[in-house]
Amino acid sequence: MSKHRYHGLPPQIKGTITVGHEKQHEIVDEIDGLYRLHYEETEKVYLPGSTYDPQFKQYEALEKDGAFVLFTVREYSTLIGYLQYHVYHDMHAQGALGAREDAFYLHPDHRGKGIAPQVLGFAEYFLRKLGCAYAGMTDKSPVGGAPIGGFLEKGGYRKVATYYVKELEK
Repeated sequence: MSKHRYHGLPPQIKGTITVGHEKQHEIVDEIDGLYRLHYEETEKVYLPGSTYDPQFKQYEALEKDGAFVLFTVREYSTLIGYLQYHVYHDMHAQGALGAREDAFYLHPDHRGKGIAPQVLGFAEYFLRKLGCAYAGMTDKSPVGGAPIGGFLEKGGYRKVATYYVKELEK
């Protein structure tokens, strides 16, 4: 039996990989290391003056309100990735419930092994069960992340915007 506490749906297990819905505030110490790796790989690149400082208490509050969900990826019991979403009522689409990816990260040692489709499929199923009408994802390859645009398009996603960031002078 897993020592990890899964919520909502039973986790999906394929071989040594387990994908499930966990509560971030229950695994903060464990997930912090992956967050730091993710920050170094992408966030630091497009926010060069920033400092690593995840807002764990804010995530916890959003999670308690049902406005944030975290999907974890484990090999055996070791956390190797995550996919997390903000869940919200769309202000432009008659209040439809939507989900926007906050972060998707898979440790570099585990990329290219077919894990990402498993994670995304589980997340989409879970989000549908929550009542979400759509889900949005980002591709951070322009700032060092793994290129996932083709992967998303193959999975039925379509490009609807390109996001730009400018560091504002203080």
